[in-house]
Amino acid sequence: MSEPRRWPTGASDQTIPTKERAKMSQKIYEMITERIMNMLEQGTIPWRRPWVVNASVNWKTQKPYRGINTLLLPPGEYATFKQVTEAGGKVKKGAKSHIAVFWRWLEVENQETHEIEKVPFLRYYNVFEINTQCEGLESRRGETSFEHDRSKRQKR
Repeated sequence: MSEPRRWPTGASDQTIPTKERAKMSQKIYEMITERIMNMLEQGTIPWRRPWVVNASVNWKTQKPYRGINTLLLPPGEYATFKQVTEAGGKVKKGAKSHIAVFWRWLEVENQETHEIEKVPFLRYYNVFEINTQCEGLESRRGETSFEHDRSKRQKR
């Protein structure tokens, strides 16, 4: 399988041809589907979680992940390789990254009609959990978790 085409770091989202954007989006969909299927095969139901205060967040901004990322990321603080190295940390040897997905609407000028169109832009990032997969970084939050089993509720 050949490597996907890499666009220059400074390339604007609008400079990537529409066909190439569609191929990249399809690859991300396939990666997410494969990840969820692997979790199900291992006996983990990704949409069932124990009650955890402050589940998965970005380590640098402390913003919680939303959308499909809540299913893809176990609770913890996550940072990209670049964020880890810029903060003076290191990713542990052999650490496997997790996928975090980002999307937004782009306004692109149609080449034929010169009208502004909204097109979805989808990108993924490889992130590492800083407490278990990185060295030299400290957690920026305190995490409290609770076991919550509805089947053991007391009868009234």
